[in-house]
Amino acid sequence: MKTKIFFSCIILFLNIGIVSSQTENNNEIVKFTEFGIPSSGAFSLLGTNPSLVNSPGFTKDFKINYCINDGKILDNIAIDAQPFWILLFKNKSVNQYRENTSLLLRQLSKVNFSVGTAKKDNQRQFAYSFKFTIQKDPMMDKSLIDKLENITSDNLNADKSNKIMVEILKLKKELKIETDQQKKDELDKKVEEKYLELNNLSTDIEKKLFNQKRQIYEKYVEDHWTDFAMDIGIGQLMNYNSPSLDSLKFINNGFGIWINPTIGLKAPIGEGKIKMAALFKWVKINSLDDIYGGINLRYGSSNLNAFVEFVYESNNKLITNTIAYGASYKIDNKKLIEFGLRHQMDKNFALNMLYPVISINWVLAKDMFK
Repeated sequence: MKTKIFFSCIILFLNIGIVSSQTENNNEIVKFTEFGIPSSGAFSLLGTNPSLVNSPGFTKDFKINYCINDGKILDNIAIDAQPFWILLFKNKSVNQYRENTSLLLRQLSKVNFSVGTAKKDNQRQFAYSFKFTIQKDPMMDKSLIDKLENITSDNLNADKSNKIMVEILKLKKELKIETDQQKKDELDKKVEEKYLELNNLSTDIEKKLFNQKRQIYEKYVEDHWTDFAMDIGIGQLMNYNSPSLDSLKFINNGFGIWINPTIGLKAPIGEGKIKMAALFKWVKINSLDDIYGGINLRYGSSNLNAFVEFVYESNNKLITNTIAYGASYKIDNKKLIEFGLRHQMDKNFALNMLYPVISINWVLAKDMFK
């Protein structure tokens, strides 16, 4: 008898748990949704990434960005954070964000702060930047929330669940009228087995719910990967020397601003998508102006895409043209690797340097779909 009561309680709490856990899970999925893993703002300012014209975006947690060139990592590390998001919204629900938050605070949540170091042309550099991203906000998209909430356990194995409950009720009726103790024990055992079967079915339903939600998430990210987005950044950069372990000497410093929009284009062939990004960047160090303008084209998907780009640079009237190409692969929802090869040329397009770069982006948060 105690065993029957125990299993009855399990099923009751499981049914309640599925509803409550799925509601909480919907909130986490919407908060988790990002359209990509962007490069660090400090690296965008320093021009350290495989692609000089990057894909705009922001992440909702701390992120580390490594760039490898000449086999070295230590000189090329950046750390990102979203101070307003982490302090004000990370622990809030989607409803609190949507209904009780002003437009200004929602926009401030997209501000990224980044610090990084790099070594370029044998010169060590340090930079910090603030970057604001304009893009679609998944947490304000009611269609995503509705799609997640419209998936319920009612249409998943409902017939099988009802059939088991009918069998349990039938066995309980037989148990009430049975007088033979041996048969009563057998019926009691069958009831327990049916409760276990219902328990396993509830677990299976929860897994199927989660898998369907993952599919909705993946399709949503893919559908909006090429939506309009734009980064607007400002920061300071400094050249420095480190003659010894306990000394640091800044040589000169300056500041920079950049605008980096992107938009999707219709692919003429294939099933992939085309994403076009542009860059305008102005960097001033002492009295020298460094002006960049470039176009980047990516073809593929949010998980795997190839790029080619052209960047024009005028550094105190010294013209440099750069053509770069490479690819980007998203290992999972929190890790991305990108590699590229830059062809650096003079104003007459004579090749001066080949510059291979590998970049690894790692968001320091758990991938909820793993």
